[in-house]
Amino acid sequence: MILEVVYEPAFSKMSHGFRSRKSCRTAPKSIRTKFKAAIWAMKGGTSNCYDTINSRILPEIMGRRIGDNNSMRLI
Repeated sequence: MILEVVYEPAFSKMSHGFRSRKSCRTAPKSIRTKFKAAIWAMKGGTSNCYDTINSRILPEIMGRRIGDNNSMRLI
C-alpha cells in the first residue's frame, strides 16, 4: 500500500502488470478498445531482471522518492 501511493502516479496509464484494478487479464481488453486496427500484440516479461537488481542500491533509490525513514524501515 505504501509503495502504491508513492509510485502509482509515476506509472504509465498503459501499464497493466501488478497494478490496482489492472492485470494481464485486463491488458487484451485495453488493446482491443484503444487499438481497434491492431491485429497483434507483444508480450514481455521482467522475471529474469529481478535476479540482477542490486539489493543495496534499490533502497537508496526508493528512499529518494519516499523520503520517510519509518516507511523505509518497513520496506
